[in-house]
Amino acid sequence: MSGPAIGHAQPRSGPAARLLLALNVASLDAPLVAVVWAALLARAAGRRAEPAELALLAAGVWLGYAADRLLDGRRLGARAATARHRAAARHPLAIGSLWLVVLVAAMVAAWTQLAPQVLQRGIALAALVAAYTLAVALWPGQVRRLIPRELVVGALFAAGTSVFAFGATLPSASALLLASGFTALCVVDCAAVALGEAAGDRAAGEVSWATEWPGLASAFAPVAASLGFVALLAATLASGSAVATGWLALAAAAAGLVALHRSNRPISTLPTAADLCLCVPAALALLLS
Repeated sequence: MSGPAIGHAQPRSGPAARLLLALNVASLDAPLVAVVWAALLARAAGRRAEPAELALLAAGVWLGYAADRLLDGRRLGARAATARHRAAARHPLAIGSLWLVVLVAAMVAAWTQLAPQVLQRGIALAALVAAYTLAVALWPGQVRRLIPRELVVGALFAAGTSVFAFGATLPSASALLLASGFTALCVVDCAAVALGEAAGDRAAGEVSWATEWPGLASAFAPVAASLGFVALLAATLASGSAVATGWLALAAAAAGLVALHRSNRPISTLPTAADLCLCVPAALALLLS
């Protein structure tokens, strides 16, 4: 039997809840996940991610999320159901101006700091993100029904993280397999958020996996738990290596998402709580290994 859907509780007003909400409204939770996992994947590949690479990864993720929210906020207006979209709808000029500043700074830094191979891959991924974001802005319902946003966002997020994690080096097969597991984890994370925000999405006329596939609620826990089990098995097979540490972090993250699914987390803090399920195990793995 599936646990209760995520996000049915009323929002809390404590300091921790306000911090989680602020991180999501400012689009800072996703960059944090990307940076921590890039460092962990880099270690699994036998290299150290450079600070410039991590900074540019964080900037790129922030630009992608902020642009998506600006476009959604403009389209939804008063129908916006989440705090992040309401903030984007209310402050488009301020957020848009900051977005342009970060974009220019990131372009200059990428041109001068990144290896040519990483720069080329980053440009290709940025083009894919821009194309999907624009398509969703123009034909939101049709595009999201054809290509679920949770699948696209999870896959592109993991791909961008892996590009900066591996740099110009050729990663081993075991490191690539760990990156594939991280991709699955990112998609599961997006599905967790979609489940929690399904009621608001329906009210706003938005399309997501949760609004289009009612069976997602009952399938979520078994799928996430299966991913965690596979990660534990992979960690056992790679015992004693940096790759094993990555798999253990992935297993802990999947377990956290299952626990979150069975909790009564307020909708307002759900996205950041889900991202912390990914971030905290990876950060501990980096600190303790």
